[in-house]
Amino acid sequence: MGSLTQAHIRAALAKPGKHHDGDGLLLAVRESGQASWVAGFSKTANGASSGLEAYAQ
Repeated sequence: MGSLTQAHIRAALAKPGKHHDGDGLLLAVRESGQASWVAGFSKTANGASSGLEAYAQ
């Protein structure tokens, strides 16, 4: 189970960057404060990622 709790997410929204949950899911926060969920997966040696949806505040 991922480690991003609701409290972690609220705090992460103030810090632009990628915030990992430890299970391949991350919250990507832009400088503007806009955030999106991104799931990482590895199908090849290069890996890949897929956007899920914007974080609704």
